[in-house]
Amino acid sequence: MNEPYAKTLAQLGVHGLEEASRGLNTMTKALEERFHAFLQKAIDSRTTETLTYVDQGLYMRMILRTIASVGKTCIHRAEFYNITADKTARDKESEALDKALRSILLAYEGVYYVQPALDRGDTIVSMTSTGWSSGTFHDISATAKDFAEDFIHPGDRERYLAFVQTDNVYGLAAKSERSLAVSVFRVLRSDGSYMWMKFTCLVLDERNGKPFLLLVSRNAFSDQNDFKEYLELLLKTSDFDQRLFERTQGDRTAPIWAAFLQHTDLKIFWKDRDRRFLGASQSFLDYYGFTSIDTVLGKTDEEVGWHIDDQPFQNDELDVIERGRVIHGALGQCIIAGMPHKIRASKFPVYENGKIIGLVGYFEDMDDELQQEILKRDLSLVNPVTGLMGYRGMLMAGLEYADNYRLNSEDYTALLIDVPAFDQLHRVLDENAQERLLKRIATVLTDALPPSATIAQIGACKFLTFQKNLTDDSLHERIDQITADLQSIHEVDGFPCTLYTHYATAHGAEVRSLDALLQILAERLKDAEEQEYGPSVYIGDRIAFEREIFDDYDECVFIGDPETLTVAYCNKKALQMLHVPEGTAYQGKPCYEFCCGRDTQCDDCPLPFLSRGKFRSELTHNDFAGADLLIRSTLIPWRGKNYIFSIGIDLGDFASLGHRQDALTRRELAASDAIRIGLREPDPQSGLTKLLASFGRRFACDRVLIFEETPDTVNLTYRWESPDVPPLDDAFSVPRAEVAHFYERFIHKETFKIRDVSAYWKTHPSDAPHIPSLDRIIFSRITLDGKPYGFLEAINPPGVAMDDAAQVLATLSRFAAILLRNRDLMTDLARAGKLDQMTGVYNRRGLLEAIEHLIPGARYALVFFDVNGLKKTNDTQGHKAGDRLIKNTAATLRSVPAAAVFRMGGDEFLLLKRIQSDSDIAPLIADLHQRFERAGVSTAIGATTIKAPVDDIDAALSKADEKMYDDKKLHYATRHLN
Repeated sequence: MNEPYAKTLAQLGVHGLEEASRGLNTMTKALEERFHAFLQKAIDSRTTETLTYVDQGLYMRMILRTIASVGKTCIHRAEFYNITADKTARDKESEALDKALRSILLAYEGVYYVQPALDRGDTIVSMTSTGWSSGTFHDISATAKDFAEDFIHPGDRERYLAFVQTDNVYGLAAKSERSLAVSVFRVLRSDGSYMWMKFTCLVLDERNGKPFLLLVSRNAFSDQNDFKEYLELLLKTSDFDQRLFERTQGDRTAPIWAAFLQHTDLKIFWKDRDRRFLGASQSFLDYYGFTSIDTVLGKTDEEVGWHIDDQPFQNDELDVIERGRVIHGALGQCIIAGMPHKIRASKFPVYENGKIIGLVGYFEDMDDELQQEILKRDLSLVNPVTGLMGYRGMLMAGLEYADNYRLNSEDYTALLIDVPAFDQLHRVLDENAQERLLKRIATVLTDALPPSATIAQIGACKFLTFQKNLTDDSLHERIDQITADLQSIHEVDGFPCTLYTHYATAHGAEVRSLDALLQILAERLKDAEEQEYGPSVYIGDRIAFEREIFDDYDECVFIGDPETLTVAYCNKKALQMLHVPEGTAYQGKPCYEFCCGRDTQCDDCPLPFLSRGKFRSELTHNDFAGADLLIRSTLIPWRGKNYIFSIGIDLGDFASLGHRQDALTRRELAASDAIRIGLREPDPQSGLTKLLASFGRRFACDRVLIFEETPDTVNLTYRWESPDVPPLDDAFSVPRAEVAHFYERFIHKETFKIRDVSAYWKTHPSDAPHIPSLDRIIFSRITLDGKPYGFLEAINPPGVAMDDAAQVLATLSRFAAILLRNRDLMTDLARAGKLDQMTGVYNRRGLLEAIEHLIPGARYALVFFDVNGLKKTNDTQGHKAGDRLIKNTAATLRSVPAAAVFRMGGDEFLLLKRIQSDSDIAPLIADLHQRFERAGVSTAIGATTIKAPVDDIDAALSKADEKMYDDKKLHYATRHLN
């Protein structure tokens, strides 16, 4: 050990080899595992390895290389650096590590550094969702009790206080492989609701008195929405616990199951291995008219005697118990109130320790469902073919929307869609074929429209939908999808067809009644048909001669839909020019994508200049096809509507027009298109997504991905994926150590290709792939001004395009870095703009935003504060002391539960807290006085109440301000008398 190495150890409080060895034997399990893995990696690789970690609050770096080894004995050369003490490293690497750490902290609701040896804790990230913040706190036990009293659910408090006991934390951490103690508790949020949160204690270095980090994050259980689906999944898992059957009072999940079984509409029951009832939900008991479970407890179905034929039920349950079979929707009969009813039952095995101990099931009454369906059809509420609402159902739903708009001013959108081609097909199709076609059309509508939309069939093939909170842009995207999906139907029972659509839209705010809304929809639909196509457009499936004559025509022929800008027909010559194999399905694809390889409509699209009976001619070069063309275009009536008809003459077949643009030009055009699409987006995140999509489509990749890096992992943050590949997990992340071989290659070359992945893995067996179906990969490093962000990854581009794609990807990586930097800057600016920089509380801008989001109808206390004696403190003790007084005032206000704090300027603060009534003001002010007295701060206080929404916040602030100055005058008058 040389002198610099010893000096670096001394900065950690370690003196000499003997003390360093003792330190290695007393480090935490997590750090010990990292050192062991690091050492083994150096031995295996025989190359220089680097480890960065935190010790004693300092960033440390160790560089290790194995020089020689005999058996299990090795000689290593080790270099040891204190990055924090090294100014050059601190300016660069430490800053990067700090930024990465701050990014990681965003994943937690709260982060606290607890030092039991000093009976002290420090707030790193405050739990803003609860409104609780304590800064630095002393007396850990008392702080925990206060927090439990104010924020932990009463049912969890005793368990929480036991968990945070220091001895318990150390005990649980000692049993953990990673020095962790973990539990979950319900925590009160600022809106008055409770949320399940995960509390993790990470015990740190024992040499510093065993401090630990308390990390608070949201529990995934809080986001469970579909409880029925969750229940079925839980019932089918092999580790399902027997406690549900035993109904033990000691089970902490018992209250949850008790509430569910008491109030669910599902008729749930569970049995033991002998098929005897152990319990049932309240809905099950009510259905049979039982006052308690005792009526069937311990009995089989045969003993109860409610099945006409017991055998099917008995066979199903034996299959579940003896073979582990899961049964869904088995049909049968059950006697209820003296009448046989058709039921549909589902049953699942329940496992304990790998053995089936019983079954759980539920059933539905088919007769009840059938009666409801018959009633709906008798009332014409539901169309019997499509299952959509009928005309009467549409009227009832429409009146509900209209009444809601009149009473609550919630606007809604109406969409009227007509498929006129159905009227023609009606004459040639039999009844069964008509019904099948109607069902296909109804499926297209329900798939394209939001689940919250109401859809009615009000004519032979005419549909009306109502929807709230739907923007016009979103509506037209869905209309385009409906149009494209319907036009992909080219044949019904052997009859060729094109299902074009006519549509009209209107808003409830445009009219005074539902009748008026239906009238303007009908007028707009009629106007749209006549203006777009003229009064006579239905001349069958012919143009003016047989369309088939173009199939083998010597020139390129193209027919497209001007409404959707999609391809309807290309002849063989056109497909050959576009390098599309015969037999490829192309109908319905966007013309700008199929013919020009673009993501948006062409800038020089001739559509605005086209009309019936007149050709438009132009000379153009198609970069996508690599051809110079003379194109003549017009509009023709075809299949009941106008279509674009174009004939293209490939000039290369007749005369030499010079050399084609070379590969470099194509690469530049591809990069320019992607960059233009990405940078024109105002939101950098949207720009990144579109940049990836442009590249992926241009080079026919399976995936184009952006991975952003942290010190320990690389995380998938942006992606484009082909519709033909299964999507990756949204939380896809890979340990950085497992992709170290890529980073080693980045040192020598920022962009590199792997042309044959299977061959590469054979020569690099330790570098296992993390993404399925890899054939070819291109990697490009993302850096900007020396700052690394991560890398771009293009997966499975065509082999012949690898070189071009790699050069374009290298160009795009620079612009991706700019977009990532802009994203981070916009995030920081948005947050900084609402916070006071000195105290960390909200500023006046933050107040205005908070006022806009108050709960309508709720009452709030508006409390104004002015710090007494700030000028005297500044004059006598200096401005630093004054700043400390301001910060202490802010910290005291932030300690008030479920309150928002704002610094209005100088020594003035505002507190906003929801109350139930005006009588809550006096106790709140008394509590504030006590908090300020404990903190050693004197303030003048003025309070008023407001009710959301607030029409004039300035008037409310003035009222609170007047009362605050009255209090201030009283303070100085009293002090003068004293």
